[in-house]
Amino acid sequence: MLSEFGVLLGLVEVLVLFTAAYFSYAIHLHNRVSRAWLFVSAGLVLMGLHRAGVLVVGAGYVAAPKGVLWSVSVVLLPFVYSLLLALGLMYMKQNFERFEVLEKRAREKMRAFGLGRHKHQHR
Repeated sequence: MLSEFGVLLGLVEVLVLFTAAYFSYAIHLHNRVSRAWLFVSAGLVLMGLHRAGVLVVGAGYVAAPKGVLWSVSVVLLPFVYSLLLALGLMYMKQNFERFEVLEKRAREKMRAFGLGRHKHQHR
């Protein structure tokens, strides 16, 4: 059974996870460039729900799951939210790499058209 401090720390952790999920989703709504933020948001929500469940069990409010529920709680759910986080970050990395390539191409085209930094020199 968790101490009062353990319960308090667990509550703060759950709050932080849901706050992070909110910010992740807000970033998605703001830029709408990448659906990768939805993977991260979903992973954080699942992680928060999982941590809340562990907290409820640890505080002694409900009995620990047994059998299939134990497997889902201890093995499957952490795997799913870890996979969602990893996929989201992988897709974000790919987007950043694409942005770098596009930025480089735009710079090269600007130079080719004489639109570089030194075009407007004063005489």
